Amino acid sequence: MNLLTHAADFLVNHPELWLTKAGNQVVLSAAALGVALAVSLPVGVATGHLHRGSFLAISGGNVARALPTLAVIAVLLTLVGIGFLNIMLALVVLAIPPILTGVETSTVFVIATAYLSSVAGSNATLGAVITDQAEFGLGGVLGATAVIVVIAFAAAGLVAGLRRLATPKGLRIARQERTQMVSLAGSRTAPQEAAPATS
Repeated sequence: MNLLTHAADFLVNHPELWLTKAGNQVVLSAAALGVALAVSLPVGVATGHLHRGSFLAISGGNVARALPTLAVIAVLLTLVGIGFLNIMLALVVLAIPPILTGVETSTVFVIATAYLSSVAGSNATLGAVITDQAEFGLGGVLGATAVIVVIAFAAAGLVAGLRRLATPKGLRIARQERTQMVSLAGSRTAPQEAAPATS
């Protein structure tokens, strides 16, 4: 309980600090997601319509998913230096594979990982608080982490709401009907319990 009190004290006593860094983290994450969408959506549309290249796209996505974000940041340090561009490109690599399964998942991954910008030489995000326990204490670390969690899930909810608004009503109804049919078919094929024998 004492740690929660320290986290609350940090948030109450340093609102300008964490609000500014949270805003910077949102901007960084939005830039990374924008680039990742610009790269992955055309690839997805092309492979879906042409029915070609899906093996290459999926394999490339799996390779990118296997890359540790810190390793990508380290490689990019030599190529583009420290700062915003480095961490943004590393987050793009992180964001592309999950976009194929859902933009909400990718949004959570990117926002939750953007704190690593402090490792890439930028102290603009909440990572500066999380990685500096000596200055901000454990309460600061927990408070900044809590802010990131709230931002990540709020952004995922926003993306899910926008996706729902963008999906035509007829398509939503068709998906619901298909889901109901699959669950009905599953319940019919489930093994039935044997009825008790009557004498």
